[in-house]
Amino acid sequence: MSTTELTEATFDKFVAEKSRILVDFFDPTDAEGKEHQKALEQALVSVRGYGKNTEFAKVDASKEKQLAGRYVPNARYPQLIWFANGHPTEYHRTLRSSKNIADFVLALDRPSIIEITDASEASEYNPAVLAEIPKGGDLYKTVDAVALKHMDMVAFMVLESSKNTISWTVDGVVKHKFEGTPSVDALHKWVKAELPHKSEEVPQGDLAFEGGVHVVVNKNFEEEVFQKEKDVMLLAHAPWCGFCKKLMPQWRQFARRVSNIPHLTVAQIDGSRNDSPLPGNFEWTSYPTIFYVRAGQHVPVIYKGNRTVESLLSFAKEHSSKPLEDSNISDVQMEDVDL
Repeated sequence: MSTTELTEATFDKFVAEKSRILVDFFDPTDAEGKEHQKALEQALVSVRGYGKNTEFAKVDASKEKQLAGRYVPNARYPQLIWFANGHPTEYHRTLRSSKNIADFVLALDRPSIIEITDASEASEYNPAVLAEIPKGGDLYKTVDAVALKHMDMVAFMVLESSKNTISWTVDGVVKHKFEGTPSVDALHKWVKAELPHKSEEVPQGDLAFEGGVHVVVNKNFEEEVFQKEKDVMLLAHAPWCGFCKKLMPQWRQFARRVSNIPHLTVAQIDGSRNDSPLPGNFEWTSYPTIFYVRAGQHVPVIYKGNRTVESLLSFAKEHSSKPLEDSNISDVQMEDVDL
C-alpha cells in the first residue's frame, strides 16, 4: 500500500473518514525532499511488518500552499501530523529517517492506556506510569486524558486496584509517586517533570527578567508561552552564538518599546540549556530563532525578517491578536537600554 497524496479538494473528506491517520506535509523542492519521500514509504512497509494498519497520506506544500499553511503555518517541512477523526492532534514531528518515522507511528498507534493484570508487567515499558486505580471512574478518566498528551514519550498502564496510587516506574521499579490532588493539569505537570528533559531551574525574583525580557525555561514553558489573554514573542538563543550577541541589544530595545502593550509579552529561552518541550512546533536547531504565539493558540509563527527593532515591530504588528497601537509604542533610544 502506498501513501495517498491529498489536495485541498480531497483532504477534509479523506481525513475525516479515518479514526487515525498520519499526514506528511512536505516540500519536494527541499534539498532532501526526494530522500524523505523514500523514507516515508520505507516506514510504511516497516509498520506493516509490525502488523499495524496505520494509514499514511501526504500533501505537497509547493502545490497546496493554502492547505499546508492551515496546518503548518511556520512552513517547516517535512512536518508529520497525526489526525484523529478528522482533527489534528498535538503530535507534530519533523522527521526524515524511515526508522524515526516508524518509531513515531508505533509509539502512537495504540490505545492511550494499557490495561494490565499484574504490576510486574510495568517492566515491559521504560519509562512508564503505573496507575493502580479502579477502572472507569473519574480518576481513570483523568489518567486517560493525561496519557493522550504523552503517548510518544511514556506508556500509561492501569492495574485494577483500590489503592488509588500513580507511580513513575523505570525498568519496573517505582521511582516516584504522584502526590496531591489528581487533576489533569497537576498530573500533566508531574509527568512533564519526570520526563528526561534538559531544563534550568525556574527563575525567581530578579532572575525572572534579563534586560527587561521575561526569562522562560523548559520547566515553565507551556504556562509562560501559552496564555489565553496575551501574545508571546519568544527568542531562543545561546550565549555562545555570535549572531545572538549582535541581536540582543536590538531585542532588548524592542522589549522596552513594546513594554506598554498590555497583551504582548517579550520572552527569551536559552536553547543551549533548555530542551524544547514541544519539538513538533518549537524547534531551535539554529540560533537565534524567534517565535510569535498569539493568545489562546499553541502553534507559533516563525520570524524570518531582518534583525532590527523596526522589523521586529512590523512583525509584531502583523501577527498581533489585537491592534498594536503606535501610541503605546515607546520611542526609547539605544542609549536608554540597560545592556
